[in-house]
Amino acid sequence: MSKPDSRNSNIQQKALDLFHLYPHSKWHTQSVDVLKSEHASEILIACSGGADSVFALLLTFAAFPNARNRMSVIHFNHLLRGQESHDDQNFVKKLSAELKLKFLTKNSRNPHKTDEGTLRNERRDFFNSIISPTKSGILIQGHNLDDVAETLLWRIPRGVGVEGLCSPRPITKLGEHTLLRPFINQSREEIRNALRDVNIQWRQDGSNASDQYLRNRLRKNTLKCWKSDSDRDLLSGVKRTRELLGEQDYALKQWAEEAYSNSQNNGVLIITKLLPYPKAVLRKVLTFWLSRNSKSKITQQSHVDLIIKSLNRGEDLTLDISRGLQVQISKGTVALKVNPSKPGDWGISHLPYNSMVQLPCGFTLSVKLMKLDSALIKNIRQRNIDQDAECFIPISKIESSLFFRQRLPGDKFQPKGLKGSKKVKDCMIDRHWSKTKKANTPIITDLSKKILWIPGFPPDQSSLVDGTETEVIRLTYSQSNTL
Repeated sequence: MSKPDSRNSNIQQKALDLFHLYPHSKWHTQSVDVLKSEHASEILIACSGGADSVFALLLTFAAFPNARNRMSVIHFNHLLRGQESHDDQNFVKKLSAELKLKFLTKNSRNPHKTDEGTLRNERRDFFNSIISPTKSGILIQGHNLDDVAETLLWRIPRGVGVEGLCSPRPITKLGEHTLLRPFINQSREEIRNALRDVNIQWRQDGSNASDQYLRNRLRKNTLKCWKSDSDRDLLSGVKRTRELLGEQDYALKQWAEEAYSNSQNNGVLIITKLLPYPKAVLRKVLTFWLSRNSKSKITQQSHVDLIIKSLNRGEDLTLDISRGLQVQISKGTVALKVNPSKPGDWGISHLPYNSMVQLPCGFTLSVKLMKLDSALIKNIRQRNIDQDAECFIPISKIESSLFFRQRLPGDKFQPKGLKGSKKVKDCMIDRHWSKTKKANTPIITDLSKKILWIPGFPPDQSSLVDGTETEVIRLTYSQSNTL
């Protein structure tokens, strides 16, 4: 199925034969309704050359003959597999020519960046560069039911709510444009069998066998075992679960929109009107409010967690959610305040667990939650730890959450081995730190503002591992050689 010179002879007829096997009744109903109702939209069909995208391309071509003049086939070449990547590109180009459809393609400018996030963002940027900003557009992708199951497995360990668990969806709105996945209810096996039945060839991506990517490992190992160990048809259950979660997410959004309207006044949230709502609705309201008023594309749920905690405790809170922008809880309201910062001033920023944060000066802080075992305890006690680069702190000795900031006048802490607390400034002077290093080294605190660690020093005396804990956080710090 994957020879470089593979050609699909009489492909237009084969597309019609495929549509005979998979008429509209087997597509996702809502996707079909969108395609039937949009009479002027540009239609882009993403095609990698693999079975799923070839299936989507041929069925769209066969099912909507009157829309072919609005159809384009798009292909992004990540250049990850040398000549094989170019063979995929040529395969899709020839297939498009045989269907007499426009073909649009682009090669990656960063072939050495192979992480999943970069690859996904490159494809999205390519789509955004093609679709007209003045005309509505539809992007069709060939996601299937196995992809839904894989996404479920991929997202659960990251901690997601209903909205995250019901993705990918058959329809996703992207501003004025629409992303469609018409075959999301078909299994990977059904799609390949249908292509074989009408003798349609496709390209096989060899990188899918690699264990480099988490999604590949989930597909090859976890999903395979999940299917074999299940006492019923797993994919049917996944399909039903995604549909039910989608219904619940829609209901939650409707309820939260009403709550948001009732609780806000000129962009400020009234706490007495917020608190009667269930926590799930409150979370959604805060997410709406932050995304719509901070002009940020992504709302950090760790920020929402801190806001909810303060509301439930009846405590005031000042929280930096981005440079120069704060959430302030006081006097019965939740408000956003612009906080003009001085040049080089970081402010106070949240440091979520299991995350990596790029500091303003180019340094990196990483936080990882770990189990404490005997080997790690031994290393810590024998001081086999580079205190300039890493630190271990028990979860039980942290008040709620972690934050980082620059040194402030009057800061004091008591690193291990020091009798009594001492001004941070004096500790740094004792180490003969430069002015630049003093300003750029982060101070790690918790919600109570207690200093836990400063890279270059041992952790604070109150935050040491004593061997009785079960979980610790590992803080790692990479600093510039220019300091």
